[in-house]
Amino acid sequence: MAHQFRAEDAEILGVSVDSLESHRKWAKETGLSRCIGHGGFVHGWGFGADRTPYLLITGRTALYLSIVLSGLVLFGVGFVKGRLAAKSPARSGAQFFAIAVGAALLGYLIGLVVQHFFPDVSIPV
Repeated sequence: MAHQFRAEDAEILGVSVDSLESHRKWAKETGLSRCIGHGGFVHGWGFGADRTPYLLITGRTALYLSIVLSGLVLFGVGFVKGRLAAKSPARSGAQFFAIAVGAALLGYLIGLVVQHFFPDVSIPV
Protein backbone atom coordinates (compact mmCIF):
# COMPACT_ATOMS: atom_id res chain seq x y z
CA MET A 1 0.00 0.00 0.00
CA ALA A 2 1.40 3.37 -0.99
CA HIS A 3 2.12 5.91 1.70
CA GLN A 4 -0.14 8.96 1.50
CA PHE A 5 1.53 12.13 2.62
CA ARG A 6 -0.23 13.95 5.39
CA ALA A 7 -0.17 17.55 6.43
CA GLU A 8 2.10 16.60 9.35
CA ASP A 9 4.68 15.14 6.95
CA ALA A 10 4.67 18.30 4.90
CA GLU A 11 4.95 20.48 7.99
CA ILE A 12 7.94 18.51 9.28
CA LEU A 13 9.72 18.90 5.93
CA GLY A 14 8.61 22.50 5.49
CA VAL A 15 6.87 21.94 2.13
CA SER A 16 3.31 21.52 0.83
CA VAL A 17 1.56 18.16 0.45
CA ASP A 18 1.25 18.79 -3.31
CA SER A 19 5.00 19.35 -3.50
CA LEU A 20 5.63 16.00 -1.78
CA GLU A 21 3.29 14.22 -4.21
CA SER A 22 5.01 15.76 -7.25
CA HIS A 23 8.42 14.76 -5.89
CA ARG A 24 7.13 11.24 -5.33
CA LYS A 25 5.94 11.05 -8.96
CA TRP A 26 9.33 12.34 -10.16
CA ALA A 27 11.12 9.73 -8.03
CA LYS A 28 9.04 6.90 -9.52
CA GLU A 29 9.70 8.09 -13.09
CA THR A 30 13.40 8.52 -12.42
CA GLY A 31 13.66 5.09 -10.82
CA LEU A 32 11.90 3.42 -13.73
CA SER A 33 14.09 5.25 -16.25
CA ARG A 34 17.19 4.16 -14.37
CA CYS A 35 16.07 0.53 -14.37
CA ILE A 36 15.42 0.66 -18.12
CA GLY A 37 18.66 2.49 -18.84
CA HIS A 38 20.77 0.13 -16.81
CA GLY A 39 19.45 -2.94 -18.55
CA GLY A 40 16.55 -3.86 -16.33
CA PHE A 41 15.97 -4.76 -12.74
CA VAL A 42 18.83 -7.28 -12.69
CA HIS A 43 21.43 -4.51 -12.74
CA GLY A 44 22.14 -5.12 -9.07
CA TRP A 45 23.71 -8.42 -10.10
CA GLY A 46 25.87 -6.73 -12.70
CA PHE A 47 23.94 -7.65 -15.84
CA GLY A 48 22.78 -5.22 -18.50
CA ALA A 49 21.32 -5.39 -21.97
CA ASP A 50 24.81 -5.73 -23.40
CA ARG A 51 25.73 -8.78 -21.29
CA THR A 52 22.45 -10.63 -20.89
CA PRO A 53 22.60 -12.46 -24.27
CA TYR A 54 25.85 -14.13 -23.19
CA LEU A 55 24.00 -15.79 -20.33
CA LEU A 56 21.64 -17.46 -22.77
CA ILE A 57 23.65 -18.11 -25.95
CA THR A 58 27.22 -17.98 -27.21
CA GLY A 59 29.22 -16.94 -30.25
CA ARG A 60 28.37 -14.39 -32.88
CA THR A 61 24.65 -14.71 -32.23
CA ALA A 62 25.18 -13.42 -28.68
CA LEU A 63 27.34 -10.60 -30.02
CA TYR A 64 24.74 -9.50 -32.58
CA LEU A 65 21.91 -9.78 -30.05
CA SER A 66 23.96 -7.75 -27.56
CA ILE A 67 24.48 -5.01 -30.15
CA VAL A 68 20.79 -4.91 -31.04
CA LEU A 69 19.63 -4.87 -27.40
CA SER A 70 22.14 -2.14 -26.52
CA GLY A 71 20.90 -0.06 -29.43
CA LEU A 72 17.29 -0.53 -28.38
CA VAL A 73 18.09 0.48 -24.80
CA LEU A 74 19.96 3.58 -26.01
CA PHE A 75 17.07 4.55 -28.26
CA GLY A 76 14.59 3.80 -25.46
CA VAL A 77 16.40 6.03 -22.97
CA GLY A 78 16.41 8.87 -25.50
CA PHE A 79 12.74 8.22 -26.26
CA VAL A 80 11.79 8.49 -22.58
CA LYS A 81 13.97 11.59 -22.24
CA GLY A 82 12.11 13.17 -25.14
CA ARG A 83 8.72 12.39 -23.60
CA LEU A 84 9.73 13.77 -20.21
CA ALA A 85 11.13 16.92 -21.85
CA ALA A 86 7.98 17.33 -24.00
CA LYS A 87 10.07 17.02 -27.18
CA SER A 88 9.79 14.62 -30.09
CA PRO A 89 10.44 11.18 -28.53
CA ALA A 90 11.56 9.59 -31.81
CA ARG A 91 13.97 12.40 -32.60
CA SER A 92 15.33 12.40 -29.06
CA GLY A 93 15.79 8.62 -29.17
CA ALA A 94 17.63 8.83 -32.49
CA GLN A 95 19.88 11.63 -31.21
CA PHE A 96 20.74 9.74 -28.03
CA PHE A 97 21.47 6.60 -30.03
CA ALA A 98 23.64 8.48 -32.56
CA ILE A 99 25.66 10.29 -29.89
CA ALA A 100 26.29 7.06 -27.95
CA VAL A 101 27.30 5.11 -31.05
CA GLY A 102 29.49 8.00 -32.19
CA ALA A 103 31.24 8.06 -28.82
CA ALA A 104 31.81 4.29 -28.96
CA LEU A 105 33.25 4.51 -32.48
CA LEU A 106 35.51 7.40 -31.48
CA GLY A 107 36.77 5.38 -28.52
CA TYR A 108 37.46 2.43 -30.81
CA LEU A 109 39.36 4.64 -33.28
CA ILE A 110 41.44 6.16 -30.48
CA GLY A 111 42.30 2.62 -29.40
CA LEU A 112 43.47 1.78 -32.93
CA VAL A 113 45.65 4.91 -33.04
CA VAL A 114 47.19 4.11 -29.65
CA GLN A 115 47.84 0.55 -30.76
CA HIS A 116 49.49 1.84 -33.96
CA PHE A 117 51.91 4.14 -32.13
CA PHE A 118 52.55 1.74 -29.25
CA PRO A 119 52.54 -1.76 -30.80
CA ASP A 120 54.17 -3.35 -27.76
CA VAL A 121 51.25 -2.42 -25.53
CA SER A 122 48.83 -5.28 -25.32
CA ILE A 123 45.15 -4.48 -25.07
CA PRO A 124 43.23 -6.99 -22.96
CA VAL A 125 40.37 -8.63 -24.79
